[in-house]
Amino acid sequence: MGAGQGAFTKKLFEMDYDVHACDLFPELFKFDKVECKKVDITDIFPYPDNTFDLVIAIEVSEHILDHETFFSEISRILKPKGKLYISTPNIVSMKSRMKFLFSGFLYSFNRLELENYDGLQRVASLTLDQYNYLAVKNKFKPAEFEIDRKQSTSQWLNFFLFPAVYIYQKIKKID
Repeated sequence: MGAGQGAFTKKLFEMDYDVHACDLFPELFKFDKVECKKVDITDIFPYPDNTFDLVIAIEVSEHILDHETFFSEISRILKPKGKLYISTPNIVSMKSRMKFLFSGFLYSFNRLELENYDGLQRVASLTLDQYNYLAVKNKFKPAEFEIDRKQSTSQWLNFFLFPAVYIYQKIKKID
């Protein structure tokens, strides 16, 4: 989901996976060996129940407000032991927190164009806890998470802020 121009689809295809691609804008898809279906992830998906072993949603969940349909439809199209991988901007990174402190906007999020509903704006910034709530509600296990790379800005900010955060967590009894 969120196949974009098809770079990730191409990599999976070249690794001999049976790949299906979909995007809100399939006309932008450039890999001709796989069909890219038009899918609005806030509506019913055009796939039968129990179709896929794995669904990978690449940078799409932050573009929608209706996460209930998104999760329930993915749950429906996955096989019983299927897995869902979601990539999304890290809104809790130090870089994102600093951008929010100084601008009021999270990293990768900008001021919304209030009359633009094309599906390309980032309109939802969910936390891991909120993703877990939606996942468990739709019969998934709680999420495990990974980061794709450590950002140097976060590392040096953590060095200076860690003592204050540590003391605050102890006072407030936050794990």
